[in-house]
Amino acid sequence: MIVMALEGVGGSGKSTVINDLKKHLLTQNFRVLTSKVGGFGDSPREHRLKKIMAYREGLLALNACTNKQRLDKMKDRLFRLALRYQVKRLKTTLNEASYDVVLLDRTPFMSWVYATARDPFNPFLGEIWEEVKQLCITLNLKHIFLLDVDPITAFARLVARVAMIENRSPSEICGDALIEGTDANTRQFIISKANDLLLKGLVQGKPYSGWDYVPFKVMVEECRIYREFLSKEEQTLIPATIINGENQLSSVVSEIERKIYLIREE
Repeated sequence: MIVMALEGVGGSGKSTVINDLKKHLLTQNFRVLTSKVGGFGDSPREHRLKKIMAYREGLLALNACTNKQRLDKMKDRLFRLALRYQVKRLKTTLNEASYDVVLLDRTPFMSWVYATARDPFNPFLGEIWEEVKQLCITLNLKHIFLLDVDPITAFARLVARVAMIENRSPSEICGDALIEGTDANTRQFIISKANDLLLKGLVQGKPYSGWDYVPFKVMVEECRIYREFLSKEEQTLIPATIINGENQLSSVVSEIERKIYLIREE
């Protein structure tokens, strides 16, 4: 059994690639398991964590939270609780059944990347880093595929997804808080690209909670951090392949599929 993962910012196409890749592998008689790691899932426990998160975010917005709640946010405590639960549940599944290939949507590293992009001076980044590395070891993660895309592409997809669900225009969604620090041309390019995606029916609607709205400047940093740290195997302890996520879906899937065969032969 080989455990691999697709990583990248929201809107990089991970879910789409994994679904298509799984279909290809199944036609080759591979036993394939797909699972999401990172963020919140849909189990009762994770729904409970979502409610706690929503309550805390409301208090933070009103500047009415306690010092412990502020500290928990800096430590990404709720996301990390969800992540540990996801890893534990996945390990149980892997112990109960046999698979040839396990494809993860994201990796535990996502927590550290997002926390670093949001606040590079967060004093708990080292603590988060050590935990996510250990979780990757627990999963016996063999290889990571980074879908590298232009932040404008990823952000336009995010905006288009929200527009479909909330029945609002991309220009309404691109409020000042989300695109702070961008010039007028960049903002217009994002809006135009999101409108084009909607017109051509190239995205699926997706509901977003408050914490899902990643500001554009944070997404830019996430893209940079992913490229930098995944190119250094001595840092991650896990080999990674950086793939141009702007390429056609068939090309991306074929590249990953070829790599999977090579890894299985090693």
